[in-house]
Amino acid sequence: MYAHGTRSHIPQPPHSAGTPYKGLRDAIDPNQISSPIDTIETDQERWDNQMYMTLPGKQPPLSTTDFIAMDQANSGLFVNPAEHRYRE
Repeated sequence: MYAHGTRSHIPQPPHSAGTPYKGLRDAIDPNQISSPIDTIETDQERWDNQMYMTLPGKQPPLSTTDFIAMDQANSGLFVNPAEHRYRE
């Protein structure tokens, strides 16, 4: 059934892609991580008086942020149903 009568596995090739393994990284310092509450409040302040334009290129608001968006209807081959008028 098996080539040598015992079940053996195929050894893995040595690691050759990218940089060699350098061990575990340093522990993350909690003081270097921004507070989620501060991040949410800062994002809300940013979008309070600014309209979000939907064309790509800008960082969108966080999901927790209340904002006003301007749909720029850059749909390419697709049709925006709100603007489509049926002809009779």
